[in-house]
Amino acid sequence: IAQISLSRCHQLNSQDMANMLWAYACAGCSNPQFFDGIAEACLPRIQEFGSQNIANITWAYATSSHSSPQLFKELADVALPRLHQFSPQELGNTAWAYATNGHHSPALFDRIAMLSIPQMNEFNSQELSNIAWAYAKVGHYSPVLFDRISTVSLSKIETFNSQDMANMSWAFATAAHPSPELFRNIASNALPSIREFSSQELANLVWSFSTMNILSPSLFDQIATISLPRIHDMSSQTFANMVWAYTVSDLPSCIHFASHPTLVDYAKSQINK
Repeated sequence: IAQISLSRCHQLNSQDMANMLWAYACAGCSNPQFFDGIAEACLPRIQEFGSQNIANITWAYATSSHSSPQLFKELADVALPRLHQFSPQELGNTAWAYATNGHHSPALFDRIAMLSIPQMNEFNSQELSNIAWAYAKVGHYSPVLFDRISTVSLSKIETFNSQDMANMSWAFATAAHPSPELFRNIASNALPSIREFSSQELANLVWSFSTMNILSPSLFDQIATISLPRIHDMSSQTFANMVWAYTVSDLPSCIHFASHPTLVDYAKSQINK
């Protein structure tokens, strides 16, 4: 299908190309030649793409971890005067895609923030955490946006899943944007389902809380208990983040966890590698 599509790119309209890219990304089909070919075909017809096309195309390239700097640059230029036509989901997905692909467009992020703030109540939990994560990831700080995300998230915190909570706390900590009430609500909402969190999500939580100097004894105790049996399954970065978080916290249980023989032995084994 990819080979035939590339040979007939001139017959595909903007919707066709966006749909095909979206389908390949959803199916997890990695085909660099196909993504490069479609990007090349998109460029001369870039003005034809509407809001949904732009959001889906950028999402597809980001999801497939396929970089196309020229396409992203030109799509940003086309999107800017049309962003008022984007739905909240399209705004969030576009910001997420640019951040995931490592393509920072300051003008685009400024405009997305301005348009998202009055529509923030329409964002669901995933869209809220995604847009916060995106702005933190590219280092585009927007205090008004983060304040609004915090306010709306508090009203929807019970709908957040483990990834939403981990990403949201990581975003606010990375952006160094204080929101103690949001962090307290994340902690209380996370505790009943804390065993469902992945090791990386647990590490992101304690790293974020420690970075913002927000101590939650119950949360840290539970994460320590759950994490010890998982230590050998953690990536080196996840392990390092978790140990750092417990080391810098002053809670007695944190000191005990950071010096636990299981952690010490695992750290030594990693160093010896």
